[in-house]
Amino acid sequence: MRAAPPPAYAKRPSRAALLAAITSLGIGAAAVAVAGALLATPLHGKMARFTAPLNVYPVSRTTPGPCTAGTKGVNGQSPNGPACYQVTDGIAIHRVNDIHVQRGGGGGFEVAISLLPPDQRAFARLTRAMTGRDVAFVVRERLVTATRVEAPITHGKVIIAGSLTRADADRLVRELKGAR
Repeated sequence: MRAAPPPAYAKRPSRAALLAAITSLGIGAAAVAVAGALLATPLHGKMARFTAPLNVYPVSRTTPGPCTAGTKGVNGQSPNGPACYQVTDGIAIHRVNDIHVQRGGGGGFEVAISLLPPDQRAFARLTRAMTGRDVAFVVRERLVTATRVEAPITHGKVIIAGSLTRADADRLVRELKGAR
């Protein structure tokens, strides 16, 4: 009978190899932290905190004239005059990475909003459900604007477009931020 060969032992890593692995992990973690910080910083300005929450509500129905007592809705102007925008539960946004006016594709202006990650997810869920329908942007129980969701907004970059002049777009930014 033959004796079994002795078990093969793995070579133990040297202290230098362990130190190199730990250093590499530390550098990798720092790189991820820096990249995360860069992604979270705004591209056009500084993080904007709103003076009042920006509420985004799905519009279930729009009727001519003011809202009647007991109707969950907000009064505003439609293209046909005063209207009641009947709304359902939505989301509240308290701050964003950035909100600014930019040139639109048709030569006019538009408002660009860059959402923070938790609001990105909530806004994506909302816009998936509302594609082809309207949402209302409401501050202090007042309709700022209502707009149609053309496609789900899943990356947190919201564009409010239309035939806006620069003055209209600047006013819209102020109102969305809660300025009185």
